Amino acid sequence: MKSFILMCLALFSTCLAQQPRVMPIPIGDEQPPKPPIEKPKKLQRQYKQSVEEKLKSYFYGREIVPSIIVNNTERDQTEIRLENHKIEWIRGEKETKIKINDDLFTLKDKRTINGLQDQDNFEAVDFANNWEQIKFYKFGDRQLIGISMGNEPCTGIGCRVAFQLIYDFRALRLSHP
Repeated sequence: MKSFILMCLALFSTCLAQQPRVMPIPIGDEQPPKPPIEKPKKLQRQYKQSVEEKLKSYFYGREIVPSIIVNNTERDQTEIRLENHKIEWIRGEKETKIKINDDLFTLKDKRTINGLQDQDNFEAVDFANNWEQIKFYKFGDRQLIGISMGNEPCTGIGCRVAFQLIYDFRALRLSHP
């Protein structure tokens, strides 16, 4: 009990030592005294950002990062499962097909959305006969997959040509027209 009383006295004396400053109440037309103004410290810039640094910081902060990335390292994978989705790569003699869940798509007679090398010619997507990488994106209630495709075996000028295919699970459609 004695220690409790000593603790209360110590706390009370600390509170008295830290009393707030009392401002006098104005009488009549008197203006209340203004509190002292503290001068702001000068802000110093540590460094000046270049336009490139500003753009990088802007876009990296808004980048949509894939939830899952699957690489076809052996080049013979034909069935992939991403969460509750199933993707099948069906490589035939005359055409390549992709089955995403219950939707079957052919690459035959499909063209790229954009022209190649600043030209108006559009490349035939059915040149791609194998997939290289699949990225699964989730943001909000939206789910997309991106499939990077190429040609096997690599011959001549077709080496390392990659086609990108985007599939929207909500709209149930591909990016190719």
